[in-house]
Amino acid sequence: MATKLSVANLGLGKLGSATVASLAPPKSSLERFIATGYDHWRQSEIAKHNWHFARETRVLTKLAATVTGERPYQYPLPNDYVGVIRKDGDEWRMQGTVFLSGYEDEFTVTLLVDKTENQMPPLFVEVLAWRVALECVEKVTQSNTKKDDVQKGYDRAVAIAKQRNAFETVANDIQDDDMTSSWVYGRYYHG
Repeated sequence: MATKLSVANLGLGKLGSATVASLAPPKSSLERFIATGYDHWRQSEIAKHNWHFARETRVLTKLAATVTGERPYQYPLPNDYVGVIRKDGDEWRMQGTVFLSGYEDEFTVTLLVDKTENQMPPLFVEVLAWRVALECVEKVTQSNTKKDDVQKGYDRAVAIAKQRNAFETVANDIQDDDMTSSWVYGRYYHG
């Protein structure tokens, strides 16, 4: 089972570095560096792509306060939100930390949410470990020349994980709204 510490040490291993003993609480300067940046690195990696493991459809509860206009109802972003998946025909808009919608009773949205390491597939854990290596390479090696090699490793890991994710994500069916697209219409109806 992956943990923050095991992912961090997997990333440090890619640099040929010694492992760290603790991120909570951190004791060395490297541990403090990783502990400070790790959650941001994880969340930004999740937000970069439509990962199947991080996707959740949620029904959000309306805030008491409303605004005027065609989307008068406000729904707060969940605390674990890192991204949103917009579908054709969605009428909502984002404004600051809320969704604005015209639907009062129920608001359903598909989000990318933060996940713990034990909820991540192994190929994404590999991406995150390479991200740790990329962030730590200069601090650990005192050299920026190794950064190119680490960047290539990271890029390979992302490509492989995206490929696997594509196999696990079903393609979207063509919807009625898509028929207005000249590309879809031309591709499927005027071959």
